[in-house]
Amino acid sequence: MKSWHRLTNQSACNTLYYSWEVSMKTMLNVRLTPELGRQLEKVSKEEKIPISDIVRESLSRYVAVLRFQELQKKMVKKARKKGVFTDEDVFKIVS
Repeated sequence: MKSWHRLTNQSACNTLYYSWEVSMKTMLNVRLTPELGRQLEKVSKEEKIPISDIVRESLSRYVAVLRFQELQKKMVKKARKKGVFTDEDVFKIVS
């Protein structure tokens, strides 16, 4: 069972509490500025996408970008050791 609960705004942030009980046993508390909370609700309504889906997709993309950047750093070091510094160098190798 999925449920969103809006907790009272006791500071400068809204707190969204989300819990679900399917195969996942995870609870996530997120503090958002009031403005970001309003924007998230607006996007959810306009796009007809549940807030949970927006948050899940956003987190998934964020993690993917971090993993890509980690891999990119490793590959840049290896490429530099082999004399590859520019896109043109890469194109010469693969062409």
